[in-house]
Amino acid sequence: MRLYHFLNLLSIDVALGAVASAAFFGRILHVHVLPQGFTLLGLIVWLIYTADHLLDAWSMKETAISERHRFHQKHFLIIIIVFAVVGMIAVALMFMIRVQLITAGIVFGTFVVTYLLVNRWLKYFKELAGSLLYTGGILLPAWTLQNQSFTNNQQLLIGIFTLIVLTNMLIFARFSMEEDKLNQQKSLATVLGVRSMNVLIRLVVASCVLVMIYALTKEISAELAVLFLMELALVLVFELEYFRVNDRYRAYGDAVFLLPAIVILLPPPAAILLSPPSGV
Repeated sequence: MRLYHFLNLLSIDVALGAVASAAFFGRILHVHVLPQGFTLLGLIVWLIYTADHLLDAWSMKETAISERHRFHQKHFLIIIIVFAVVGMIAVALMFMIRVQLITAGIVFGTFVVTYLLVNRWLKYFKELAGSLLYTGGILLPAWTLQNQSFTNNQQLLIGIFTLIVLTNMLIFARFSMEEDKLNQQKSLATVLGVRSMNVLIRLVVASCVLVMIYALTKEISAELAVLFLMELALVLVFELEYFRVNDRYRAYGDAVFLLPAIVILLPPPAAILLSPPSGV
């Protein structure tokens, strides 16, 4: 558990979760993403999260309240050096991936950099924008190789995943609210307050469950089952007091995105279609 805690402080588990989720969508979209594509995605996700934490740590004049930010303050120089090395490796990998992915990545990267620069001033849309960007980044490797439009079932799974990411971000914002106030950082939670945030989180969970039920009437699949497990895990993280102690919600909330790895090794046709008979 100590090892995982260390990986969580450095956002390495987040990067691994992004790779697992990207492979998950590669399976859903029926495309083959090369290993270097997954590696580059993992490195870029780590760079984005680490850049965000380093910017937070650098902007705080006093010792940070959260353990993650204190860690980045304490080891700022070492992390900066590792960040530079990983950045150079990521640039080198760009010459080993497909051209269409590089083009799409540059466009998408512009949005990500913009978000990193302005997210401290976003009050109401920070979590929603972050959810859309995270989902877009996860989809990018498989989407750039997709030759056809998304099917209805694929769109539903993407929508469910986006709602799961939003649930995660809202929970994190809710539980870090007091910490954000002490650090004088704005978030949706600090603006709305505890009660309104609790209601909003439950509304997003309810919406996600309703979309899952609708998707279930169209198709039963291992992918849908994993998405259900992910949202269920986040509900437990939100509702149970255990996860609020010592910031456990962060480690378990991030670990949720490792769950898509469950279906990656399954045989490709993992869906049982529930199509009505012709003429009905």
